Amino acid sequence: MPNRADPRPGEFGAGQDGESDASRRVTAAVLFPRGRPGAWLLLLAASYAYVIVQASLTRLS
Repeated sequence: MPNRADPRPGEFGAGQDGESDASRRVTAAVLFPRGRPGAWLLLLAASYAYVIVQASLTRLS
């Protein structure tokens, strides 16, 4: 069964628009599998939160 994020061959014409659309679909499928936040999105959010907290603590001290 093909992955829903994989475009069919020839689905997009030559040019950046098709590539951008395919890239957006793949990104959405990775970050929001089944329409809900996935593990990669949660890891990314936790990483950003950690960096922000550490930067704030460093600045305060």
